[in-house]
Amino acid sequence: MKGRAWPWFLGLLLLGPVAMNGWVLAKLSNDSTFAVEDDYYRKAVTWDDHMAQAGRNTHLGWTAAATATRAPGQGIRLQFVLTDTAGRPVTGAQVNVLAFHNARAGLRDQVAAIADGTGYRADLKLDQPGLHEVRLTAQRGAQVFTRVLRVDVP
Repeated sequence: MKGRAWPWFLGLLLLGPVAMNGWVLAKLSNDSTFAVEDDYYRKAVTWDDHMAQAGRNTHLGWTAAATATRAPGQGIRLQFVLTDTAGRPVTGAQVNVLAFHNARAGLRDQVAAIADGTGYRADLKLDQPGLHEVRLTAQRGAQVFTRVLRVDVP
């Protein structure tokens, strides 16, 4: 009987790391603090397009500023002001927003901003205070402007 126990012992030794790896994978797949950049390979392959867009942003001369307010249980309201090189507001643009909290990059919210009297407004379902990354894309006719902003939510 003693001679037959050692294969079972070796099997248990090998099964331990497999079980631990399975537990770690299950834990990470349900963790909002762990995130991988969406479609990162395509972004790497199209890096030249990204740099060309950065050049178009500079040529356009638009600037973007954002402020955030927070209402408990109601999410975050982002107010955007887009201005041109003369400091005039950019109106008539379609503005899309992708936002996420820096510590919770797995929880993202993507919305279309609405034009209001002072610029553009986006209501997000995110409700956590702190530093957020906001990826802004504004298109007016053939003009496309992109910007990544860091917004502190009170």
